[in-house]
Amino acid sequence: MTTDRPTNRLESENGSILIFTLLVMLILTVIGLAASRTTEIELKITTNDTLTKKAFSSADAGISYAVSKSSLYGDSNIDPAAPVTESQTPTNDLSFAVTATYVTGTTGGSFARGSGFSATGKTKFHIYEIDSSGNSSGNATCDVAAKGYRIGL
Repeated sequence: MTTDRPTNRLESENGSILIFTLLVMLILTVIGLAASRTTEIELKITTNDTLTKKAFSSADAGISYAVSKSSLYGDSNIDPAAPVTESQTPTNDLSFAVTATYVTGTTGGSFARGSGFSATGKTKFHIYEIDSSGNSSGNATCDVAAKGYRIGL
């Protein structure tokens, strides 16, 4: 009587290294695709952040422009119903629009506490709100507002 001996296990595992290699390659491909997608998302986030910062800088430049441009808050702008607006385009991809709105004016009395002014008598001061909207490429926008006063109109 002859007994059948089980065949050698190594003989029945022919080609298993190929399957193992293919599985490792599949895992590495999935990891590579995930890293590529993450890099793409991070690049978009960085681009949007840069554009937003440029728009903020442009809006901030609009406030500085309004402070230096006395026609925005001079004798011609003492009507709350008629704000004065000006626009500038410093570069091809940056622009801002500034609006100075007259709020109120007072003659005599005391100035705002902490303003550094202590004049009394018939001194006039006028309060303005300055709104600046900055734009950069990629349709990024930012709005900045400031409030200030002008003395001696």
